[in-house]
Amino acid sequence: MVTFGEVARNVKNVINRETCNLERYIAGEHMKTDDLHIREWGTINDDYLGPAFHCKFEEGQILYGSRRTYLRKVAIAPFDGICANTTFVIEPNGDVMIPEILPFLMQSEGFTQYSIQNSKGSTNPYIIWRDLAAYTFPLPPIDEQRRIAEILWAAEDVIVKNEAFIAEIEHYKQLMMRDLFRKGIGHEEVKEVKKGFFLPIGWRIEKIETVSEVKGGLQKSKDRVPKNNPRRYLTVAHVQKNNIDLGDPRFFEVSDSELEQYKLKVGDVLVVEGNGNLEELGRAAIFNGEIEDCVYQNMIIRIRPEEGYLIPQYLCQYLNSPQGHTSVVRKGMSSSGLFHLGVERLMKIEIPLPPLPEQRQIAAVLSSIDDAIAAARASAEASKALKMQLINQLLSSPVEGF
Repeated sequence: MVTFGEVARNVKNVINRETCNLERYIAGEHMKTDDLHIREWGTINDDYLGPAFHCKFEEGQILYGSRRTYLRKVAIAPFDGICANTTFVIEPNGDVMIPEILPFLMQSEGFTQYSIQNSKGSTNPYIIWRDLAAYTFPLPPIDEQRRIAEILWAAEDVIVKNEAFIAEIEHYKQLMMRDLFRKGIGHEEVKEVKKGFFLPIGWRIEKIETVSEVKGGLQKSKDRVPKNNPRRYLTVAHVQKNNIDLGDPRFFEVSDSELEQYKLKVGDVLVVEGNGNLEELGRAAIFNGEIEDCVYQNMIIRIRPEEGYLIPQYLCQYLNSPQGHTSVVRKGMSSSGLFHLGVERLMKIEIPLPPLPEQRQIAAVLSSIDDAIAAARASAEASKALKMQLINQLLSSPVEGF
């Protein structure tokens, strides 16, 4: 049995960021839960940094978020930079543990639960180094540590490759959407439908309002407290790109007449009306009847495509495409940092409209790519779960006969 302080040390290298030659910093938001890799960072001279950002870290050192440790933010620094003093900069100490195992130990359930239980404060709980260093755990012999490290880094490599594959497929879909919504499938001739804007022969441009019924949602208020007629409703958090998230069920009071007006039907396209993040404005998903007697909040806009002119799958894919998002952003307005689309502006968005058979073809091609992305994500999540299971099994108790 050893303590964390025997195998790791907290490096405190305080510097003057105004005179140092470092260019990048890592803040808490750049570190992701259960992810050892840093994929985002900031530039020191381009962003405002508070006085707490004065700690230097070096490539290969481990960064640990000491506040709200239940978020399990442990990452390996990919370059030299600075961080805030609330991020511990950790490196191996002594020779009883091989360095390759240290980051996995810090991801283990035992380490996380200990840090949570020994954190101070309630609003923004934090752990001090002295308490973290006191964490005690069983350490296998060096030879077994090497075997464990080999297994865990192999699992980590599978996760990294899965995530790279997902990013590649998503990039491929972006390229496919740019071509499909501009050139269609199998067309050789185009025509100018607007000045400087060309589409395949047989396509036209239509405003959403001419081929759909568009309706805003119900305003949430004190009168909506569930009483006699509670109905489930969807809000921004439920409408993801091409997917309705059924988690976190919410209910409010809806009269029979309101239910008649706002009840969702299979094939309704739901669009996010407002969001603080411009990139998420206008994201769309199709309601497929997952919930009976379901309505939607006013931050969601419902589009009900007119049968015979527009299919929901085509519209949803277009709104989530680069071209569609550009159209949404042009119509969106910013108020106090929140971007609003609004029913009237959404209705005026123009969409390229091929004949119905080609709409179905385009939607099917993109849907097949979505299926591949979903399968890859499921594989990545399974790999992460397996890695965590291995960590907890191999680093939480002595390993016998390994």
